[in-house]
Amino acid sequence: MFLTPTLFIAFLALCECSRCPLCADPMENLKQDRLQAIQQQILDKLGLPFAPNLTDPKIPNIPPLLRLLETSRNAELAASRVKHEDNYHAKTKTIIMFPEKAPTIIREHSAKCCFFQFREKASRLRISKATLDVFVKRNPNASSTNRDPQIKLYKRVFPVTEGIPEKELVTTKPIRPGQSGWYHFKVKKLLREWRREPHKNLGVEFEIEGNDGSLSLVTEGNEAKKPFLEVFTHDTGNKRRAKRRAGLDCDPYSHERRCCRYELTVDFEKFSWNWIIAPKRFRAYYCTGECQEIMLPMYPHAHMVKKSTGKRPCCSPTKMSSISMIYFDFNQQIMFEEVPAMVAETCGCT
Repeated sequence: MFLTPTLFIAFLALCECSRCPLCADPMENLKQDRLQAIQQQILDKLGLPFAPNLTDPKIPNIPPLLRLLETSRNAELAASRVKHEDNYHAKTKTIIMFPEKAPTIIREHSAKCCFFQFREKASRLRISKATLDVFVKRNPNASSTNRDPQIKLYKRVFPVTEGIPEKELVTTKPIRPGQSGWYHFKVKKLLREWRREPHKNLGVEFEIEGNDGSLSLVTEGNEAKKPFLEVFTHDTGNKRRAKRRAGLDCDPYSHERRCCRYELTVDFEKFSWNWIIAPKRFRAYYCTGECQEIMLPMYPHAHMVKKSTGKRPCCSPTKMSSISMIYFDFNQQIMFEEVPAMVAETCGCT
């Protein structure tokens, strides 16, 4: 019999119920089944039909990703204490996009940088902030005679008459004296325009004004310094801080028979999921043990199958928290999302 993910999770929860006549798996088998269910849940919540198959993905050494990775070392990222109300799918917080190959008409008549493609998921999100970053390199061997150089950001626009696409100034930034570095441009208004009228997205160009040859823009070749677009989104999910409640935690050698929470580590490297940047692993926990009272479960992955002949109480999570994930999607865009109800905070009989 083929089990859909929902039915599989329901069956798995039934196996966790004490004295279930259909289940006789030892605890190790229960843990492995739970890991399989969690794998499927993550894909489902991220909206992925299957795990991206990436060959040795390169993690770019760019400031916003480094900040996210630093945050991921904190337990608040691995298991943030946020309780979601009736939310199943992940909430996108940040998308980091890199330049892509532009359509032919743009490639033939424009500079090499930069064209950003908005995929379906990004097109549906509400943008709260957007920045376009470009790296300016200084030639240490060149004697600079620059006087007040600045970077100009242009958007490509359709010409009034048929012909070569033109460009329109968006904004300028003064170049700091001294070392090489990143320059950030606020482009929220531009992105909203492109989303309203996608045909107007012909890409952007950068230009250094007042350059004596000692300055150059890094637009290709250097993976760690190539331009990127960072998009921050509104999280409209209904969420609130969850108060922690006391619950029984056990280890597998305690011989505890009551409903209890046991440790379970999800290790993405053991799944060969190299598309997940962070966290590499997290503690999900699971619930099992004997129950006395009959109640209904709060969460779908602890769903109890009811029988017409009677009901049995089931040991299941009574409180769940989210995890934050940084990962590559199928187009190797970097996604930062909050995935709800992935960590069992407390267990109880429901």
